Amino acid sequence: MFNRLLALLLFCYTGAAMAGSAVGRVATITVANDNYAILFQLDKPIEDSPRCNESRRFSIHLKKPGGMASYMALLAAKQQGYTVLIDGMNNCSNEQKSEDVKAITFY
Repeated sequence: MFNRLLALLLFCYTGAAMAGSAVGRVATITVANDNYAILFQLDKPIEDSPRCNESRRFSIHLKKPGGMASYMALLAAKQQGYTVLIDGMNNCSNEQKSEDVKAITFY
Protein backbone atom coordinates (compact mmCIF):
# COMPACT_ATOMS: atom_id res chain seq x y z
CA MET A 1 0.00 0.00 0.00
CA PHE A 2 2.81 2.39 0.92
CA ASN A 3 4.58 1.70 -2.39
CA ARG A 4 1.44 2.51 -4.37
CA LEU A 5 0.97 5.77 -2.48
CA LEU A 6 4.61 6.70 -3.01
CA ALA A 7 4.35 5.90 -6.72
CA LEU A 8 1.22 8.06 -7.02
CA LEU A 9 2.91 10.99 -5.26
CA LEU A 10 5.98 10.74 -7.49
CA PHE A 11 3.78 10.61 -10.57
CA CYS A 12 1.96 13.76 -9.48
CA TYR A 13 5.20 15.55 -8.69
CA THR A 14 6.79 14.88 -12.08
CA GLY A 15 3.59 15.88 -13.86
CA ALA A 16 3.51 19.27 -12.17
CA ALA A 17 6.45 20.84 -14.01
CA MET A 18 6.93 24.57 -13.83
CA ALA A 19 5.83 26.73 -16.73
CA GLY A 20 8.30 29.09 -18.31
CA SER A 21 8.57 32.74 -17.39
CA ALA A 22 10.79 35.62 -18.39
CA VAL A 23 11.22 39.29 -17.51
CA GLY A 24 12.70 41.64 -20.06
CA ARG A 25 12.03 43.72 -23.14
CA VAL A 26 10.62 42.35 -26.36
CA ALA A 27 13.60 41.62 -28.62
CA THR A 28 11.99 39.96 -31.66
CA ILE A 29 8.49 39.35 -33.01
CA THR A 30 7.87 36.81 -35.76
CA VAL A 31 4.52 36.44 -37.51
CA ALA A 32 3.91 32.89 -38.77
CA ASN A 33 1.18 33.44 -41.34
CA ASP A 34 0.48 29.75 -41.94
CA ASN A 35 -1.20 29.14 -38.57
CA TYR A 36 -2.04 32.49 -36.91
CA ALA A 37 0.87 32.21 -34.46
CA ILE A 38 2.91 35.13 -33.21
CA LEU A 39 6.35 34.09 -31.94
CA PHE A 40 8.53 36.34 -29.84
CA GLN A 41 11.60 36.48 -27.64
CA LEU A 42 12.63 38.76 -24.84
CA ASP A 43 16.13 40.11 -24.30
CA LYS A 44 16.45 37.84 -21.24
CA PRO A 45 16.35 34.02 -21.15
CA ILE A 46 13.24 32.01 -20.24
CA GLU A 47 13.39 30.22 -16.90
CA ASP A 48 11.76 26.82 -16.25
CA SER A 49 10.45 26.45 -19.78
CA PRO A 50 9.05 23.05 -20.80
CA ARG A 51 11.11 20.63 -22.84
CA CYS A 52 8.98 21.27 -25.95
CA ASN A 53 10.25 24.88 -26.13
CA GLU A 54 13.33 24.14 -28.21
CA SER A 55 13.30 27.57 -29.88
CA ARG A 56 13.37 29.41 -26.53
CA ARG A 57 10.48 31.63 -27.69
CA PHE A 58 6.91 32.28 -26.60
CA SER A 59 3.87 32.06 -28.85
CA ILE A 60 0.44 33.69 -29.05
CA HIS A 61 -2.36 32.26 -31.21
CA LEU A 62 -4.42 35.07 -32.72
CA LYS A 63 -7.62 33.00 -33.08
CA LYS A 64 -7.77 31.97 -29.41
CA PRO A 65 -9.57 34.09 -26.77
CA GLY A 66 -7.35 37.00 -25.79
CA GLY A 67 -4.90 36.29 -28.61
CA MET A 68 -5.33 39.56 -30.48
CA ALA A 69 -5.32 41.59 -27.24
CA SER A 70 -2.10 39.86 -26.18
CA TYR A 71 -0.53 40.60 -29.55
CA MET A 72 -1.52 44.29 -29.34
CA ALA A 73 -0.06 44.48 -25.83
CA LEU A 74 3.13 42.86 -27.08
CA LEU A 75 3.41 45.40 -29.92
CA ALA A 76 2.88 48.28 -27.49
CA ALA A 77 5.56 46.87 -25.17
CA LYS A 78 8.01 46.59 -28.08
CA GLN A 79 7.25 50.07 -29.39
CA GLN A 80 7.46 51.78 -25.99
CA GLY A 81 10.39 49.71 -24.69
CA TYR A 82 8.46 48.47 -21.66
CA THR A 83 9.76 45.71 -19.44
CA VAL A 84 7.30 42.82 -19.36
CA LEU A 85 6.81 39.62 -17.41
CA ILE A 86 5.70 36.72 -19.58
CA ASP A 87 4.13 33.68 -17.91
CA GLY A 88 3.93 30.53 -20.00
CA MET A 89 1.37 27.74 -20.01
CA ASN A 90 3.85 24.83 -19.85
CA ASN A 91 2.89 23.59 -23.33
CA CYS A 92 3.64 24.27 -26.99
CA SER A 93 0.26 23.84 -28.70
CA ASN A 94 0.18 27.10 -30.70
CA GLU A 95 3.45 26.57 -32.52
CA GLN A 96 5.74 23.61 -32.04
CA LYS A 97 8.95 24.43 -30.23
CA SER A 98 7.57 27.67 -28.69
CA GLU A 99 5.79 27.95 -25.31
CA ASP A 100 2.21 29.26 -25.24
CA VAL A 101 1.63 32.51 -23.34
CA LYS A 102 -0.62 32.56 -20.29
CA ALA A 103 -0.21 36.23 -19.28
CA ILE A 104 1.70 39.41 -20.12
CA THR A 105 2.38 41.88 -17.31
CA PHE A 106 3.82 45.36 -17.95
CA TYR A 107 6.28 47.06 -15.58
